[in-house]
Amino acid sequence: SVAFAGMFFIITFIYLFYYLFDRKQKVHLYYALLTIFTFSLNLAFALFVNNIQSVAVQSWMSFSIAISFVLASLFILLTEYSLFGYEKRLYFKALTIIGVACIGYLLFSDTLGFVIATNIFMAVCTLEGIRVSIIAIKRQKRGSVFIFLGLAASLILIIWSAMMDQSTFLSLITALLAVLGFPLGMSVYLATQNATTNQLLRKSLGEVETLSQQKQQILAN
Repeated sequence: SVAFAGMFFIITFIYLFYYLFDRKQKVHLYYALLTIFTFSLNLAFALFVNNIQSVAVQSWMSFSIAISFVLASLFILLTEYSLFGYEKRLYFKALTIIGVACIGYLLFSDTLGFVIATNIFMAVCTLEGIRVSIIAIKRQKRGSVFIFLGLAASLILIIWSAMMDQSTFLSLITALLAVLGFPLGMSVYLATQNATTNQLLRKSLGEVETLSQQKQQILAN
């Protein structure tokens, strides 16, 4: 968990700098916010495990984990919307209201509120993400299938986690792994996009060199 926290902390800085150098790319900002909340939930989980004797610390860390799950789920959607140019945000607005209600419900029910925030709410957000990725696939958005596969893997892990005893660490670890589905899909997506961009650049450079050689031959003649 600490290793994951460190990894996401580094990714946060990388994408924040991407956004600062090109502020038109909102996807970089959304992804940076997603990774900072993923960092916070992994850090909170580490503190939860290392303070097994302190009920007060565990209670606060459980609250932090649940809030981080809600916020990370929402920023997964914002990142995906921006990535694929999806502008219909009605479902997102509804999910934001539900997310705020989930956080408020934590004040009245620790256990049930935690399950709703970490399993049910995240599952609903993941389903929305899968719906948008399917639309992107139909529109033949390059690399959208990798986002779909990452979110599908997340949904499977969320359901698996929900079927376990929620008082066990295995359930929480499975839920934490579910958060990694989208970043992994995003990594493959970015890799394919960069590879395609590099191929196009090499092709363009080759065409420029060919034209330059032809021009020199014409001038020589």
